[in-house]
Amino acid sequence: MTIFALFRLQIRDIILEAETSGPSNQDCSSCSISVLHLHVHKVILWPSCEYLRALFQSGMQESHSLTIKVPVCWDSLVKLVSWFYSGELPRPISGCLWDNLSKEEKLRELEPYVELCSLAQFWLLEDLHEKCFRLIVSILDSCQYLSIKIIQMAANLNQWKLVEVAAEYLSPMYHHLRNSSEFDALDEHLIEIIRAASVQFSQRNGHLVTLT
Repeated sequence: MTIFALFRLQIRDIILEAETSGPSNQDCSSCSISVLHLHVHKVILWPSCEYLRALFQSGMQESHSLTIKVPVCWDSLVKLVSWFYSGELPRPISGCLWDNLSKEEKLRELEPYVELCSLAQFWLLEDLHEKCFRLIVSILDSCQYLSIKIIQMAANLNQWKLVEVAAEYLSPMYHHLRNSSEFDALDEHLIEIIRAASVQFSQRNGHLVTLT
């Protein structure tokens, strides 16, 4: 790509709009658009995302649009743009601040990363998908009680690898949970995934006991 072409891309901003509603961007200094949005340089998106690059080159109506609607919430969009510019994924709060959050607040902190897992898979952002996936798993490692809700979120976004990992965290507790109300929000398919993980856990545990 020539210097002139890069310059033309750089001065042409792209507007990324979040899917979910929320506080309006009335304080945006660049435009008067009221929906939640961020201005991003096309020259940043072009080399960073194969999906968007193909969109820009497609010649379809969308390729000429200055606005791209991104199917994620506002918090997810902010993290996505930060990753585009820095290559780093902003992490949730940690330490005492995290420890003092309620279960619902912790889930709200994690939800953007589950959304980004799905978007990254669709937009062919393998590195972003891996970072989000590892971050979620690292938190489940110490907060297994979040696994049921993460299973729901992940299943709704077709993130079945994440569903399976969360089910593994629940597997030691399956027999305790199956007769409680904890599973009421899960469909039979998801409960079966957890049950299967529990069977595998029991088999592994039995094998270890035999060895000892």
